[in-house]
Amino acid sequence: MCVVALCIGGTAARAALPSRVDVRAHAIGLYYGASPVVAADGAVVAHVGGRIIHSDALRYDLQHNRVVASGHVIVAANNSELRAAAYALDLASGDATALSLDGLLPQATVYHGNDSLGTVAPPAGNVFDVADFTAEKPLVRGPHAVIVPNANVRFTPARVLTEIGGSVPSPTYLFTFATNPSFAQQSLPGSTFDQPYGLYGTQNALYALHFMYDSTSGAGVGIDAHLVDRSKSYLVASVLPMTSGGRLDLVAFEQMTPALSQQVIGSHQVGFNTLQYQLLHNEFASVSSLTLVQANGFQSADLRISSLSHLIPHLFSYKFGAGIGYDHQNGMLPLSSDGRTTLSGLFTTPSLHGPLATSFTSSLSLAQTLYNYPRETGTAVLTNFFSKQVARSIRLIGQIQFAQIYDRYRYNQSFFYPPQAIVLPDGSIYYGYAAFNGASTTRTYSIGGTYSPNPDFNLQLTVTHNHDFPQFDGFGNPPYSLGFDVRVRPRGGPSIEFGRAYIFNWGEKRWSPGYILSIAP
Repeated sequence: MCVVALCIGGTAARAALPSRVDVRAHAIGLYYGASPVVAADGAVVAHVGGRIIHSDALRYDLQHNRVVASGHVIVAANNSELRAAAYALDLASGDATALSLDGLLPQATVYHGNDSLGTVAPPAGNVFDVADFTAEKPLVRGPHAVIVPNANVRFTPARVLTEIGGSVPSPTYLFTFATNPSFAQQSLPGSTFDQPYGLYGTQNALYALHFMYDSTSGAGVGIDAHLVDRSKSYLVASVLPMTSGGRLDLVAFEQMTPALSQQVIGSHQVGFNTLQYQLLHNEFASVSSLTLVQANGFQSADLRISSLSHLIPHLFSYKFGAGIGYDHQNGMLPLSSDGRTTLSGLFTTPSLHGPLATSFTSSLSLAQTLYNYPRETGTAVLTNFFSKQVARSIRLIGQIQFAQIYDRYRYNQSFFYPPQAIVLPDGSIYYGYAAFNGASTTRTYSIGGTYSPNPDFNLQLTVTHNHDFPQFDGFGNPPYSLGFDVRVRPRGGPSIEFGRAYIFNWGEKRWSPGYILSIAP
């Protein structure tokens, strides 16, 4: 009996990938584990380049372009018919390995890019390995799939697993698995629910519909387009035509040289338009950037340079930054245009081991901004974090943070601002932060715990105490809050995250204004 397969490796030159791979079977599913895999079962017929593969089962590893067929395998190619019990094919190398069970012992034949010149040899250790998906639901399933290597797979017809766990029928469905990291860029706004529906895709382009929902805008449909050039550049645009007069978002990036890149971010909707341009230069020891912003009638320009993080062994790491900026807006108080200078620093300690098997780390962030009129602002944030593993599934985490923000108008500049007449409980008038002459202080103490008995369940509880200035009923952070966050993934279903915080009747509210709710595949 003659057998053939393509084996990973080999000394032959790399083969050209087929433009498409056509697979038909009783059942075909798309699974997304460590890498996406198309799994076909029952009367499989696959057209792979110049080969036609018949088998009981077939697995196509989309990331590595590796095919494994098993059960009554027949490979038709070059007017010849090859039979095997199992058949492994690496489309990238043009090598093959086939397994025969007809003799007293299993026998493998290895071919290096030439189906007629096989060598009996032990197969590579993992050449016939396939992932086990028996306990998972396919993201997409159907009787016919067309695969464009390194780009996408289209099912016709299809049943698609939604983010809420059920599947819905569709005449066709396109799934993009291109490895280009630029496809991960997104211009659509965040939402609670986002179910994509692929329309068209290649290795360098993707167009998709998005069925979306969030608590602010409600349900809607979005359209986005991705155009990429490897990792060198990308353009991502999206339209939400059903959102209060429509919304258009744009993100573009180009790596001009290994050290120089530029990016454009824009958004248009009724009553608000913004456009931002950034030029970034990343050197061996520093990062410098130029950022220009246009938001309705407001314009700003910032030129900034910062060092990379440097470590003083056993003590701390540090980095510094400096920048100059310019703002302009007609009617802005006290001047329509102003310049500013900013200095900043960040200091971080390494992880320290404390008593009772706890670990500690601290960071101090400092920044000060001077304006070209008598005003200065500054921030100082000290954060201390600790953690302790109590049991295999339980970890305690805690944080103490002190933040001081001052906004000082020298020479009585605050008197030139129109007062926001808010009378504080002590009878004094609060002018608002637009004309605040003093310092605000935020002290946050929190402790919490996580319970995670398995990768599919995580529960986190957090108790937080805020001691702020100013802080009175409804202004500032609530003095006490108790929050929870739970993430679960039913077997074979989507990941669901839900959370909220109880704020003990602060500002006549008992619960935080919004929920944390997300559903992901």
